[in-house]
Formats: sequence, C-alpha cells, structure tokens
Amino acid sequence: MNKFLDTTPPVAAALKAGTPVAVLETGYFCRLPYPENLQILRQAQQALWARSCVPCCVAVINGRLKAGLTPQEEDALMRHRVVCSRGELPVLAARGLSAAADVSAALAIAALADIVPVVIPGLRDELGDMDALAIYGRLAFSANLSSDTLALLRRRSIPVVQEGASVLADMWQIQRELEAPESTLCCAGDALVTICTAAAETAVELKKRTQFT
Repeated sequence: MNKFLDTTPPVAAALKAGTPVAVLETGYFCRLPYPENLQILRQAQQALWARSCVPCCVAVINGRLKAGLTPQEEDALMRHRVVCSRGELPVLAARGLSAAADVSAALAIAALADIVPVVIPGLRDELGDMDALAIYGRLAFSANLSSDTLALLRRRSIPVVQEGASVLADMWQIQRELEAPESTLCCAGDALVTICTAAAETAVELKKRTQFT
C-alpha cells in the first residue's frame, strides 16, 4: 500500500474479499450547489451499491490521499467545494490540506489504490484530464462527450466505445496484458445513474475474470 494513501475499512475489506469496487470522481459533485451535490453523490453511490459494487469516493483529506471517505468527510467536501488536479496533489499533501479530486486526480488516486473502473462524469476537453487518461490506463466511464473532447481523445489513441459489461471487461484485460497505456473510455449516456450502473456491471464482470488486490 502506498504510504501516502489511506483506504477506508469498507473499501479495504471489499478489495481484500475481491468484491467489485468503482471510484467516483468527487470534483464533479463539488462543482454543484450544496446540498444538492451531496444528494446527487448519494444517488450515484446507491446506483453502484444496487449492482453489488462498492463505491469509492476519492479526495485529499488533511493531506492524506483517500480511497474511500466517511459520510462526514463527504459532507465537508461538498460544503467546502474546493477541487484539485493531479498536479496539485503533492502540494495539498505536503501542506495537510483538503480538496475533492478532479478527473486527473481521481485517476491518479485510483491507480495508487489499483481500482478499476473509474466514474468520471466531469470529463472535459482539458489537457490534464486527457493526459491522465493516457497515463493511468483506467477503465473510465463518462457522460456524452463533446466533439472537441472526442478529437483530443483520438489524438492520444484513447478509444471511445459503447459496449456491454462483458465486452468492456474483456477489452480492459486485453489492454492490461498488452501493457497499453491507453484508457478505454465508455460513453454511457447523459444520466449519472446510467453511467454508474454501467461501471458497476463492468466491475462485476472484471472481478469474475481476475482480482485487483
């Protein structure tokens, strides 16, 4: 386990038991008004739980990278509404500060925790997000994408696909065996619950094939 990373007991227990886990990008929710953002976050978590998948919110709390948050930490983040990128993680950790994780930070923390897949509804056509997708090779789920975002993904050889959970699980395993750095991005529709459901179903399929512990 990475010395800068804390994993909550529920997430740690799920990983040890081989239970499907999916990461949630907290930065997306923090950009929404409070308390609606907390309610929407809970809905996303429930969509994962409903498909036998453990939700794992990621963030920086008092300088610690977190894979999983307590309800109190989630509420504080949604009130605080500060979001960090991957490049800001070392600064926050060194200063003992707290912030929600944007797409690039969420992918980085997910890689440290070795969790697949990642729900990133906040993906935009920003270079930091695109680079993080290519670097970390997570199986990522997002909403419908703009033409600019699609063009940036294509330039980085990041495939955008819409497939069922079984095919997506096979695709990710093949990418992993090939040691390909690209991430498979699933464009799963506009509704957040739809995205979470697709991610959960894929996480279940992945667990049937191999263990990420």
